[in-house]
Amino acid sequence: MQNCARKNLMLYKPSLLHSSWATSGIRCSVQSSELRQIMHQSTIQRGFWSSEKIQWFKHTGICVSPADGMHFSDLQENALYERNLSVYGIRDVNIVFSSHPINWQEFRDNVLWIEGTSLLVQCWRAPHAHPLHFLFAYGKLLSLFESAESQDLSKDLTIETILFHQCGDPVRLGAYFQLIRDIVLSVGNEKGFLSADVDTIYISAFDENATFCTRSLYVNYDVQIGAVDERVVHSLKYHIKRQMEMIADGLTQKSTTSDHSIGCRPRIAIYRRSSVEGKGERRILNAKELERFLNNYTTDVHYITVSSNDTLLDFYRTFNSFDILITTHGSHMANTLFTASSRFAVIELTLVRLFKPGESERFWKSYIPFYVNNYPHKASQKRLQAFAEEVSVSKITDYGASMKPFKYADVLVDVSVLRDDLESAIEFVCTQRSISMR
Repeated sequence: MQNCARKNLMLYKPSLLHSSWATSGIRCSVQSSELRQIMHQSTIQRGFWSSEKIQWFKHTGICVSPADGMHFSDLQENALYERNLSVYGIRDVNIVFSSHPINWQEFRDNVLWIEGTSLLVQCWRAPHAHPLHFLFAYGKLLSLFESAESQDLSKDLTIETILFHQCGDPVRLGAYFQLIRDIVLSVGNEKGFLSADVDTIYISAFDENATFCTRSLYVNYDVQIGAVDERVVHSLKYHIKRQMEMIADGLTQKSTTSDHSIGCRPRIAIYRRSSVEGKGERRILNAKELERFLNNYTTDVHYITVSSNDTLLDFYRTFNSFDILITTHGSHMANTLFTASSRFAVIELTLVRLFKPGESERFWKSYIPFYVNNYPHKASQKRLQAFAEEVSVSKITDYGASMKPFKYADVLVDVSVLRDDLESAIEFVCTQRSISMR
């Protein structure tokens, strides 16, 4: 390419860029015919493993857009591309990575070219403040950086650009997101994987019609694996604890339960979603009734909430203020990364079981020592309640789209349904405390 410096971003339309990117990078020009020649053949091959569960694949001549979709040369048939994915065991690829031929007439004025080797990580349709989806991307990066030293990947693999697909810019999302970013990128630096020359690009900051094309791109196709990899979660907890010890000098964690001489009385928090999080969705509609019920077990029942506007100290204090958390469905449970104790419990209240049997427990086991999905509770809307009752008695095989109405629903808590799981959580918390005091 003419006049191209190392790896830099070319803009056909500078107006596509978010203002924060307007003066960044060295730009170079490329003709559409040159780009089409580079993209003449899209290929895929095995790349490397960054853990026993996270495998990266190397693409050449591939494009990605802020919306769903990977784009390859129109000279290669879609069936052939999908067959190549199948050869490597990549099946049932999420629609976020569904493939499409490039329409050069459509994209010719909206293509941004990235030279050199790039890495793509994805938050899965969450450019807003979504703690768990944010970890989908940054967890994969942390897994890669943590394994770089042992595998000598930092010597053999030079990543010049990291593309964040459908992820928001941490600077705009708030303190929690900035902390995760700083931890992950600092580990990358410490392991010799990243340098000051690495570019990070948040694709969602660009116009939705923009298309990023790269000469060489590494991708992992599993959507959630970065957030559930046990080693990643433990590493994040360790680094967050260290960080909080530095910025919260002198801040001591409150005793996790009251004095055993009067019996175990755990602190129980009810999570109240903020308007910033869910616009009033997923409320506990009979919270006062729930509070009265919980008062039978403890003298400390209180409400908590966090939002993207909170400071790190707010997150730390909030998620160390309980022994048992009662909550509706939501990614805020990922904020238990801030919880210093290893003897707390979370009870998630839902209208029906949202995921396949055991899936939620496997997902949260690295975050939460005692987790239980407690159901069935009641819906305030008659139509949704009728649907919930139908789901409860039928054999569900599709835990995807069919469960979506229940994930965002308000909940009327049936305390008789809650009782057994609550008492099990109290027993866990109190037993763990008793063991730790010996």
